[in-house]
Amino acid sequence: MLGFLKRMFGGGGASSAPPEGAASVATPGAPAAVAPESVAAAVAPTKGPPAGDLGAYALDELLGKGGMGEVWRGRRKADGAPVAVKVIRDDGDLPPDKLAERQERFRREATSTSQLTSPHAIRIFDFGATDDGRFFYAMELLEGQDLDKLVRAGGPLGEERVARLIAESCDALDEAHRVGLVHRDIKPENVFVARVNGRETAKVLDFGLVKLLEAGSDGSIFDRGGLAKLTAAAQTPGTPAFMAPEQVKPGAAIDHRADIYALACVAYFALTGQPVFEGRMETQLMFAHLHADPDPPSEKLGKPVHAGLEALILKNLAKSPDDRCQTMGELGRELRALGVGA
Repeated sequence: MLGFLKRMFGGGGASSAPPEGAASVATPGAPAAVAPESVAAAVAPTKGPPAGDLGAYALDELLGKGGMGEVWRGRRKADGAPVAVKVIRDDGDLPPDKLAERQERFRREATSTSQLTSPHAIRIFDFGATDDGRFFYAMELLEGQDLDKLVRAGGPLGEERVARLIAESCDALDEAHRVGLVHRDIKPENVFVARVNGRETAKVLDFGLVKLLEAGSDGSIFDRGGLAKLTAAAQTPGTPAFMAPEQVKPGAAIDHRADIYALACVAYFALTGQPVFEGRMETQLMFAHLHADPDPPSEKLGKPVHAGLEALILKNLAKSPDDRCQTMGELGRELRALGVGA
């Protein structure tokens, strides 16, 4: 084995009202309940071929495949603790430069996520590579559903639940922003609604498109040179239905406030069951984010919505970053101050 970098974090999120059909699998003294990328462990997993051992882990069951790799339900061999293990996928037909790009993005996802200690960010325990060159990381195994599956299966969520889950997501992203990480792909699939220690909690997933920023002497935040080049030569990073206007506009500066816009889009979806803008083509969605005014959630939902919650969502769907909340911490505080459901 190449040397593991082992990171153990405290955690276990907290909130009320368990998600539908979720059950925790955490064991005492073991890594807590993981939800890889947008793969929900509670959804019936796809059986894959036996994977056997991967370093310190035994792989038991294929949970799903993402853009870069596979995620397995596994066990830490030393003590049997349940984990999820994400393994980079080598399709065998990737040219060397594309494989190297995939490996670098995978490495970046592991190293950036491992910096975070918020109970609302996915926890990474180990990451490294095997002797045969397979890159992987081990993370907490969560049971539940991502917001996309949850809403599509059961319809729009209640106002209190939306406000709480989005505020918890703010906590994780505020920490990420404070250490210079911008997620750039906030969407319902990357907000996982888990049951941890008997309570419902939000977990932010998939930092694979993270943009690394640093603070200037004047307190501004800017791109850290060559560290954010992985997507520049390919395509605009992010998911069009949840993409900030500045992510769409060529040459526009992108900072942490793009995540604030995207999270407002997620809140809108969770509350109404529909995206802010709809279109059959990505270009239609991008044009709408740049130029169209969103319908108030109450109009989309067809019934009244808590006035403060609706106003806060619309505020953070502003085209100009200067007109939104300026930090995730600010957004989280304003959500909690609304007292929705109190």
